[in-house]
Amino acid sequence: MHVNVVGEDQRADKASVGQYGPQPIVPSNSVIDTARDAVQSELQARGFVIDSAPASTVVRVQVLRLSGHFFSSLFFSSYTAELIMHVEVERPGKVIAYSQSFDETDTYHPSAFASVSDDFGDALSGALKQGVAKLFDDPAFMAALIAKR
Repeated sequence: MHVNVVGEDQRADKASVGQYGPQPIVPSNSVIDTARDAVQSELQARGFVIDSAPASTVVRVQVLRLSGHFFSSLFFSSYTAELIMHVEVERPGKVIAYSQSFDETDTYHPSAFASVSDDFGDALSGALKQGVAKLFDDPAFMAALIAKR
């Protein structure tokens, strides 16, 4: 089965993923490339061929929100990330065979203060991993990919 994975960044603020005090947190990797690549890698691992031929089924990964929040008190700190991702499977002829949104939250509690970017990154990665895992756990997603036209 041939699929073309397309990423679309639908976030209002495409430059940052949250605030740490007055400073915006800017990711070192493209958020949408990371989300698209995660879905694409999992599809390849499951035997799908990735290509952009006109006859390929399109998997559209839209990141609607990916943001992080920092909380600190005298006793502990936490980094919370929220991901809202929408995924569509579009068959040739513009037929939408699957359309689902995923809203995931991941909180990371460091045992000691480390680098802010590492801790935010752990929370953001956790939210993305949860979103991709839920997508592939949805039997309707795989059914839309393998169903006969």
